[in-house]
Amino acid sequence: MNWLAADSGVYTVWYAIADGLFTYLPVMLAFTAAKNFKTNEFLAVSLAMALVHPSITELAGQTLSFVGIPVIIGASAYTSSVIPIILAVFLQSYVERFFKKVIPSFLQIICVPLAVFLIMAPVTFIVVGPLGTIVGNLLGSGYDAIYNLSPILAGAIMGRLWQVFVMFGMHWGFVPIAMVNLTQFGFDTMVPMLLPAVLAQGGAALAVFFITKNVKLKGLALSSTITSLFGITEPTVYGVTLPLKKPFIAACISGAIGGAIVGFSQVKNYTFGLVSLLSLPSFIPQDTQDMSGLIAAAIGTAVAFGAAFVLTFVLRFEDQPNPADTDTEKSKVPAPSITNERVVLSSPLAGRVVPLNEVKDQVFSSGAMGKGIAIDPANGTLVAPADGTITTLFPTGHAIGLTTTDGVEILMHIGMDTVELEGKGFEIFVKQEDQVKKGDLLVKFDLSLIKEAGYSTVTPIVVTNTPNYLDVLDMNQEDVLQGEDFLAIVK
Repeated sequence: MNWLAADSGVYTVWYAIADGLFTYLPVMLAFTAAKNFKTNEFLAVSLAMALVHPSITELAGQTLSFVGIPVIIGASAYTSSVIPIILAVFLQSYVERFFKKVIPSFLQIICVPLAVFLIMAPVTFIVVGPLGTIVGNLLGSGYDAIYNLSPILAGAIMGRLWQVFVMFGMHWGFVPIAMVNLTQFGFDTMVPMLLPAVLAQGGAALAVFFITKNVKLKGLALSSTITSLFGITEPTVYGVTLPLKKPFIAACISGAIGGAIVGFSQVKNYTFGLVSLLSLPSFIPQDTQDMSGLIAAAIGTAVAFGAAFVLTFVLRFEDQPNPADTDTEKSKVPAPSITNERVVLSSPLAGRVVPLNEVKDQVFSSGAMGKGIAIDPANGTLVAPADGTITTLFPTGHAIGLTTTDGVEILMHIGMDTVELEGKGFEIFVKQEDQVKKGDLLVKFDLSLIKEAGYSTVTPIVVTNTPNYLDVLDMNQEDVLQGEDFLAIVK
């Protein structure tokens, strides 16, 4: 924007903060990867620090010898890299577990780190680092080939599917591509195509705000519209557009239109950051101050936002009644028929009760999906908590939704990030639209397999149509038996 001179002290300090994380990104990734792979974070961070050490970065593009074995240092060394450190930490997790098994416990505090470094340092530089660089380059080249084939098609596909990728956690697979593009070419064309998809969810949520008569949904729709402008779409998707279905479809269609416009204009991104309205200045090249990319991205995003808003009005949706409404016949969605002002659910699992706000997933802990509780299961069987219909069933078996005969919509999500297992360890006993009775077996799952894969088994059970009710209350239990009353939905 030419507001600051690039050689000024203010620019230098702020740029160091902005660029420091990107330059030393392997260190941050090492810490988060170590938590995910259940290995020592400090060993992983030390390994990453070795990758970005000045003695290594100054050898960029050169080859050195390690006891006669050639060590190839890439042209940009490993600063700003993604895949090499993730692969290294993944391998470290197995090396560390091995040494913890063979080294006596009283020697582990000294000998395990030493043994891990003696193996991982040379393996990382000789094998993992170059291999990770090759994989990253292949990802970047593959994306570049698709983009060169048709930028419009690439934009439409990414704009249409981006929020679907986010739902299943697949969006993290695209982050290395953007970073590789920035490292290799100095710019990236993927991130600009995602901006319309993000803002389209906000447009759909804003339409819901104007359409719905439900006070709670109206408030959530407005607040989630604002958060989506700044790149946080989980509350928007899980709390507003996806439960209502048609607004989510409207946003995806609009994201495709906006993404196609951005792709057609071949907008480029020149720095890394969260995809939001604040991304727009990053579409200005630093050397020429050309505003055409920013303008094209703004147009594509505005079209996506407006189209999602209009399409939601056209497609409409089944509104949710206010809890205090007494004239249910005039409501767009009939109020559930509830005996004695409440519905009591039985526990689908046996195990330790975990408050929902302690679940290590913001979508559930924030209450965006609805109120409820979580259970750390003692065994691997999930049964129906009430009579009803199977309305949602993931083919992987990790999540299942049931609508009770009283109209309560329940989502049961077995473990955290278990979608990554792609169905391994899960056995499904029902089909979508099946009628089930309380206590019927729904899913069997292998607890030990889930834990060995490094995933939490804590299972959130939430009422996704919580706004229909005055409250969803637990029974203040520490442990619960399968089939025992554990959740009360109050009208």
